[in-house]
Amino acid sequence: MDQLTALPMHQQAAAVTFMAYVAYRVLRWTYRRVLTLACMSPLPYGARAAAPLIVSYSLEGDAYFRADGCSSEVAERRKRGADKLSKRFDALTGPRGKALNKTLINGLSDIRFTDTNRVPVQFQRETRKRYQVAAVTCTSKGCVLVDVDGGSSIDVSGSYGVNVAGYDQYKQFVERGWSRVKELGPNVLGPVHPIISEVLPKLKQISNKEEVSFHMSGTEAVMCAIRLCRFNTRRKLIVQFAGAYHGADSASVSFHFST
Repeated sequence: MDQLTALPMHQQAAAVTFMAYVAYRVLRWTYRRVLTLACMSPLPYGARAAAPLIVSYSLEGDAYFRADGCSSEVAERRKRGADKLSKRFDALTGPRGKALNKTLINGLSDIRFTDTNRVPVQFQRETRKRYQVAAVTCTSKGCVLVDVDGGSSIDVSGSYGVNVAGYDQYKQFVERGWSRVKELGPNVLGPVHPIISEVLPKLKQISNKEEVSFHMSGTEAVMCAIRLCRFNTRRKLIVQFAGAYHGADSASVSFHFST
């Protein structure tokens, strides 16, 4: 402070202004971080910090049926019921489907997400062992799926929620769309088909935006939106719904898979 007062008046003013500016930036940064922390879910960060301390385990065999500490009699009844269900489940898949399932399970990582993603981690290994749910389907009739062996099953989930219009509607969409653009082929960049001129005004009206961009997947659309927002707002943080799927890019996947 003595050194500051020893400076000429104009240098003192410059130094005070600089310190005031630094203090303002620090306080502003701290205030924004406090507001951000108040809006953040502690679950992903707590899970990430606690993960190395938690010993992973899998309930298999008898432990699978006695996880809640039930009696031996109850566990045996559960096992008999599970064995019966497993045999019925296995009978739904024919020999060709079983051979294809084995190939998929040993090489397609997506199957691990779709077969037991609603099952707690501790029960997944035994559940996968008992119920092979990687159905290989060829055709659909309404909500009924027909597998490679001719077996039928009802799709109660609508392809995990994305099939909102139904199989028959989507097949009509594909046929109508392909019939209109098949003479051009799969042109992605460069010259565009006249149908874009019909779709563009409707999309602008629905989105209430001046411009529209087309992408090959939802992941690309979300990734582009995040980058545009960060560039134009100069803000790095984004808001996401915990436990929801926002795409497979680094900005999105790091959050919804961290739990």
